[in-house]
Amino acid sequence: MFRTISAIAAIALSVAVSGTVVAQPQQAGVSAAVRGQVALARAAENVVGRQVESGDPIFLGDAITSGKDSGMQVMLMDETVFTIGPNSEISIDEFVYDPETSAGKVTASVAKGVFRFITGKIAQRRPEDMTVRLPTATIGIRGTIVAGAVRPAIGVDAQVDAVFNGIRDQVPNADDARDFVVLLGPGSENNTNDKGGAFTYAPRGAEQAESGRSAGSGYSLLAQLIPGSNAGPGTTVSRSGYAVASDPGGNVFGPFPAPPAVTQGFTNSLGAQPASGPKGKASDGNAQEARGASDVGNLSGQDIAQAAGNALDQGRLGGAEPPPPIPEICCSFDDLRNIPTGSASINGANLNLGGVFNAGSFLFSFNFGSNQFQFHLQNISGGGLSGQEIGCFSTCQVDYTNRTGQALFTHDDADPTLSNHCENCGLDIAVTDVASSSADLNVTLEHNGNVGSTQVSVGGSN
Repeated sequence: MFRTISAIAAIALSVAVSGTVVAQPQQAGVSAAVRGQVALARAAENVVGRQVESGDPIFLGDAITSGKDSGMQVMLMDETVFTIGPNSEISIDEFVYDPETSAGKVTASVAKGVFRFITGKIAQRRPEDMTVRLPTATIGIRGTIVAGAVRPAIGVDAQVDAVFNGIRDQVPNADDARDFVVLLGPGSENNTNDKGGAFTYAPRGAEQAESGRSAGSGYSLLAQLIPGSNAGPGTTVSRSGYAVASDPGGNVFGPFPAPPAVTQGFTNSLGAQPASGPKGKASDGNAQEARGASDVGNLSGQDIAQAAGNALDQGRLGGAEPPPPIPEICCSFDDLRNIPTGSASINGANLNLGGVFNAGSFLFSFNFGSNQFQFHLQNISGGGLSGQEIGCFSTCQVDYTNRTGQALFTHDDADPTLSNHCENCGLDIAVTDVASSSADLNVTLEHNGNVGSTQVSVGGSN
């Protein structure tokens, strides 16, 4: 049976006046990993500027604003996790969840700043039941990790401006863009066995008031400030590392490959989140950080009534197990160098890059002991290419001993003396995961405005 989250808690916490029950705000989730100054505004209780602590309940319609060098997570019962960075604002407008069937609905609004979210069971079951509203666009999500940036309506924010400044090559009128979203989790277009996700990005319709809705009825103050509806079916992004942007006029730019410096910027802005080790295993220290000042429970497997009881008994949602960690967006050259020995390689035929290009043969190889990488895409066709190649192999090796920052290999690493070297090609090979003697890569090729991308898992041995 569908029940709005914490409906039971709302009744139990209500105040009886003359034999009647006074409705209380409905709880949507719990806060975690709070750092710095994070303030809450709750219209239903005339609360403005209350400091949020880790483990505090978050109610429908709460407007949460972070200050400089601050941030937090909002964790929902279906394992959806929202993370905001400095100078950001978010609210959870709607959250209905049936833990027995994983059916429900999630609606959130982001008014400004930088954010990241990991979808939970609701979106995995039925993607159209999760929506994130931005000032100029609406996002529909299917089982993945997404990050984004929203320019403030008034004033400037250096971290947000850095995002839009970083996409000037992809969006010439980036100064006019208001919203930016990038797919960070595995996309549905990959060459691995990952069950990839995607998001749909639709420009918002004409600004108009939503009559009859208030923060107390489950729609936040933010939702009233930035109302609207989808103007069309939207643009679907299903390749990891690809992004879209939009302006207040309803113009959508993309999809385009997000520059590595931009995606790394989200990791920096949201860097106080619990990090993962190889293949998503969190360290004990990071898991403890996620709990913050209190032991925040893993609510996804609990019955709503039990969760409500915990809220009554503890003044917050609680339990014995910590919440699932948020994976850090991998990876740096330090991560590669932390694998001291072993090698990993993969080679084969017919590597399909997003249906745009095809490499007749391919090679990717790591020698972790000597900090060297080799790659080769040969006999490339599609996107205006016919028989070209790009790579560094045989007597050529890319040495990353002294490299810093994101683990990324590019066209500049290729051997220009190859007989059919593609001089006019763009190439990005981003390391998206590392483990003992293995690595996952996101490979993106560009030629004359045609862009194709795929994911490759490189296995190995000690």
